[in-house]
Amino acid sequence: VAPTVQYRDRKEGLIAEFDMSLLKNDTRYPFRLQIDQSALLELLLARLQQVPNAQINFGHKVTEVAVMDESILATVDTAGSTHQLKAAYLVGADGGDSLVRRALGIEFYGMTYPNRYITVFTDFDFASHLPGLASVNYLSDPQEWAVMLRNPFVWRVLFPTLREESDEEVLKDTALQARLNGIVAMAFPYPLVSSRLYKVHQRVATTYRRGRALLAGDAAHVNNPLGGMGLNGGIHDAVSLSERMARVWHGQASDEELDRYAGERRRIAIEYVQAQSHQNVVDMIESDPRARKQRHDNLA
Repeated sequence: VAPTVQYRDRKEGLIAEFDMSLLKNDTRYPFRLQIDQSALLELLLARLQQVPNAQINFGHKVTEVAVMDESILATVDTAGSTHQLKAAYLVGADGGDSLVRRALGIEFYGMTYPNRYITVFTDFDFASHLPGLASVNYLSDPQEWAVMLRNPFVWRVLFPTLREESDEEVLKDTALQARLNGIVAMAFPYPLVSSRLYKVHQRVATTYRRGRALLAGDAAHVNNPLGGMGLNGGIHDAVSLSERMARVWHGQASDEELDRYAGERRRIAIEYVQAQSHQNVVDMIESDPRARKQRHDNLA
């Protein structure tokens, strides 16, 4: 639970702090909740196992999707055999490389950033070396910005990489240590729990609906992680779609309700999530001194 978010400059230090506890009279949740996706999935799985009409099948790879007027058919590979699943609706929520989206022939337009990102996980106690450090910190710098997020057991520190750096160079222990030492210089090596190198995309599906098939989460939209809007956007998709689908299923709304989901959530992904997350990158790497000062003044 993180009640504060800080914007820092790697040279100037703290620029601004936003204290969400001031919203305690406006919301029951005046904080930012940080949870790893794997932990969230365990919570969702435990909840689904309590639902009597939910069936969970692992190891099913979708290879084909046939959309018909009254039903939908998904062909899946599992344990070396192929069989078909028939349903009234299909929701593809299977990530950025969505097999459902591909099977439906839906394009995934957008861009891939030239710089990959490296996330380093460490249980080093940054707070004891940076007094007043929040659990969420955005560190701007034209040379190498960073994002520091504290989870219950580790810090997750995100850095951009250089285009010319190979995977091997980025993941070397000496390179990881150098990046962390750029935040707090230490005479001894940082304890490294793990690291992850990945490409970053800004993409949105051309449509979230094809007949009785719909898309949600990363299958429908992906964005850079600055601002933490990717997982949040997927959760918002799920809430919106499930509520609308329930009304359609029980005859309380027409089928057009699903079109409204598809149009609304796609517009939000483009006009808000994509625009804001990209602007966050632009702000973090701003090199013009006057523009940097203006941004710092605006935040303060």
